Amino acid sequence: MDVTDLLLDESNLDLNWGITVTVAYLLSFVLSFNPLGLSYPVEYQIVALWFVAVSLPVGVTVKEMVDSRFVKINIAWAALILAGLLGNIYGILYLVDEQILFITYYQKWFLLPAALFAYTAYRMDGYSRKVYGASAVLNLVYGMGLFVAPVLAVPAFLVAAAIQGVPMLLDWRHYREQG
Repeated sequence: MDVTDLLLDESNLDLNWGITVTVAYLLSFVLSFNPLGLSYPVEYQIVALWFVAVSLPVGVTVKEMVDSRFVKINIAWAALILAGLLGNIYGILYLVDEQILFITYYQKWFLLPAALFAYTAYRMDGYSRKVYGASAVLNLVYGMGLFVAPVLAVPAFLVAAAIQGVPMLLDWRHYREQG
């Protein structure tokens, strides 16, 4: 089985999302320093990266929606990920106050996933419930922490890679070992 087959296989959806989320957050961290020197705002570059990055897992998610056990989770994830990205674009384009834009931009990267991981934990059981429940709590705490300490935005994408991407990889690994 080559890498393409591995990522396009519905049974590897957690792996697909986990790799995508982890790598995209690490790249977002790098882009936040504008290493390419582009004249576009960094926030545009990061949202564009995410639109490209999630296209594969969203496509596989839509393809997998025929599995009734996970259809509600898949619809929630695909819809809310795209809604979050569109919300960030709206904020970048229309929010005038830079402080409000700054806070809401970074909080969306944590509060929306907190809701998604909580919903996923609710729909799962055993090990998966624990992993996604812990991720939901960590995302909620960090997202709320951004209200109190905006300096938390500096490492935000690194933290997100750890508390959003890694749990999906752990769940995939556990599922494979049990499998």
